[in-house]
Amino acid sequence: MSHPRCHRIAVCCLLASAALGSHFSAQAAIEIGDVKHPGDVDFEKEILPLLRRSCLACHNSSHAENELILETPDKIVKGGAEGRWWCRARAARAGC
Repeated sequence: MSHPRCHRIAVCCLLASAALGSHFSAQAAIEIGDVKHPGDVDFEKEILPLLRRSCLACHNSSHAENELILETPDKIVKGGAEGRWWCRARAARAGC
């Protein structure tokens, strides 16, 4: 399943991970490089495996911590109990 918003979602996820990782870690954040991808990102092949490894144990339809479900692009875009989490993470990273 290739989804046109997946590339933006993937970049937002990486930015949020970097922002939150530096917040909770004593080590400096790793600089994020330019993302170059030949064509659309395939959510099921490229994004979902990462989410399964790191996120879906707590953010799935059966157990949605903070009402955040990360199983599909539409549910990711919807956000959780506090709204769209990646917007807050990006603002925090920018020092807003």
